[in-house]
Amino acid sequence: MKKIIIIAVIVLAVAAVYFWKYVGQEAYVPVNNQPQNQATTTSETQSLSANIEIKGYAFNPQVLTVKKGTTVKWTNQDQAIHDVKFSSFTSPSFGQGGSYEFRFDEVGAYEYICGLHPLMHGTIIVEP
Repeated sequence: MKKIIIIAVIVLAVAAVYFWKYVGQEAYVPVNNQPQNQATTTSETQSLSANIEIKGYAFNPQVLTVKKGTTVKWTNQDQAIHDVKFSSFTSPSFGQGGSYEFRFDEVGAYEYICGLHPLMHGTIIVEP
């Protein structure tokens, strides 16, 4: 019985270290701002756009610099399901060929991860 308890404590300790290092809040807290999950109407739509490809369990490009008002589109090329997770919200999950779009209306640096695969991370830098 003591061996089982000791093994359980070790497993929990390793899991806690993994969570703290790879899944903890610091992995996806924006540097300056937090995007708000917001809908955009047709009248607000601008022609500024940028694309991020999800392939090989990575965001490509990993760091993207855009102008304020740019809509960024993540497109999943992997067979695995992914999402885009900021500290204030997470996109719906989307499979191969699926995509998610978000318009960045505030200047700042926004760090994000894939909530399903926390080792995947990226940054959007929004300039005036």
